[in-house]
Amino acid sequence: AAFSMVLFGLSVAAETTTRRVDVFIDEDLYRDTEVLEGLLDYIDVIEKLYPFKLRIKSFPPALVLDKSTLKFKEGSSAESLREEIRKSWQDESSGELAGAMLIGNLPFAKMEFFVRDDTYPAMPGDGKIIRYLTWTPDLYFMDLDGIWADELFADGCVEGGSCPEVVYGSNGILDLHYRKDSVLATDTFDIWVTRINPYGEARSLNSHAEPLVLRKEYYPDVNFIRDLADMYNETDVIIQNGAKDYLLPIQKDYDWVVYHGHSSDKSLMNGASVEDFVVPFEVTPRLFDLVSCSSMRYVTQDWKSFDRSIGQAHLFRTLNGGVSVIGAMKTTGGYQDEEYLYSLLQKGEFLGDAVHKWANHRALVFDNSKYPQEIYDWFYSHGLFGDPFIRLKVNRKNVKKDEFPKNIALHSIYDMVISGMSKCYDSPEGVGMCNIVSESQAEDFTVRLFNSVEVGNIYSKGKVSVENNSKIKNLVVYNSFNDAYISIDKTVSYDMITYMNPARWDDSVEKRETLEDFSTDSCHDVTVEQDSMYVLTAGECINSLNLDEFANLTIPAGKFYIGSLYIGVG
Repeated sequence: AAFSMVLFGLSVAAETTTRRVDVFIDEDLYRDTEVLEGLLDYIDVIEKLYPFKLRIKSFPPALVLDKSTLKFKEGSSAESLREEIRKSWQDESSGELAGAMLIGNLPFAKMEFFVRDDTYPAMPGDGKIIRYLTWTPDLYFMDLDGIWADELFADGCVEGGSCPEVVYGSNGILDLHYRKDSVLATDTFDIWVTRINPYGEARSLNSHAEPLVLRKEYYPDVNFIRDLADMYNETDVIIQNGAKDYLLPIQKDYDWVVYHGHSSDKSLMNGASVEDFVVPFEVTPRLFDLVSCSSMRYVTQDWKSFDRSIGQAHLFRTLNGGVSVIGAMKTTGGYQDEEYLYSLLQKGEFLGDAVHKWANHRALVFDNSKYPQEIYDWFYSHGLFGDPFIRLKVNRKNVKKDEFPKNIALHSIYDMVISGMSKCYDSPEGVGMCNIVSESQAEDFTVRLFNSVEVGNIYSKGKVSVENNSKIKNLVVYNSFNDAYISIDKTVSYDMITYMNPARWDDSVEKRETLEDFSTDSCHDVTVEQDSMYVLTAGECINSLNLDEFANLTIPAGKFYIGSLYIGVG
């Protein structure tokens, strides 16, 4: 399956009202002078730039390493940590509590979800459970006056699998969430919470999940991307198939990446895994929104040890960028309502505040639902990790121009049609696929490749069609996702498709010369028959060049003018 990324810019803005943030750090890290010194420097910068007052509070670790077994055992509880946060939230003598940062080996809540055979939430009397899920909801620390209940129980449940009918009972795992007025959870979250937990990265795990099978027929949610493209004028959309192509754009000049596709806890659907983030792996974007399943799972299923995830790798195996990640801690149905989150960021909200308001807004979707507990499956798995003090910038005035490769073989001012098993190489020996550029913005297709055509990268301002077992490397169209038109059928092999901001077009490659720049006496027509070779000469002017699909054309270094080029199309 293809997956998509949407990339944006970030900035800051002025604020007046000072609010409090509690910074909880586990006692082991608190005793580490280097860690504490770094945290104090961070707090000093935040308090100088933003209207927040941060207070450090040490807290007993959640998991303690048993030296005899070299396994973790439980230490402090989520209930005790939530109570500390609740007391601080109730004490308004020194200002409003905006949020809490949980740094290091700190407690986590446990939650479970039961699904009956018609996919709705299972309750006692509903029959056999077809799907059972557990996860660590950091939302538990965000609602401080509601009721988090452990009311359901079922024997023999298998993570991700089935189990017998659920009954009323307690097993030490949360399963329902009520407001303080006993209504199933709605807009009740009081603060934001972000977690910074490097312990999973400290463990050396040698195995990771197998890459998911790629299916060409999958495309990203069109409405999802259109919402974003309408909201921001600095949006590039990339659709990728290659296992390693995800790693390329996140090292370039982007500030915010939204990944939209399947994943497991150890790898993204294109096969990019934790191990691909080889330390130190330098990235540019500061914020990653991973719209995918289980990407941020940070403890093992037995709750007794930390684990490493692909989402955590974006934070702890990267340099420069990767300071904040939004992601899910279990299998989930999706991130519906994400446009509300992005609208808040567009208005200049801090990331933490935006995530807090987003959690409350999503809950309203289920306020009058017949099955309000569905919200646990859809939305309660999300979490914020890393720095909560970043803001989105839109309408960036100075857009950086892209730089195209120097080895452009075909440069079209008008339309380009290539057919009939044609292949374009960088060398006569058949080494490397050539690149092509099309400036045309005609109403019809400006680039059309069909019948087993093979080229390298395509850079186009207009409509592109690639069909019938053709092969390309990357397709870059300089138009918005809403306005561009790309037609690629399921038989086509490609690595990456990018809808690029038109302002990023490389003006330096534009063809300035016209037919008048060449001697009209030298302009002629050329037909190249089957199995023949034609070699262009510098300065040559051709009105019409027609190549049989089994003919060969050599384009040496230099400038040429070809009025019309037909390859394998008669």
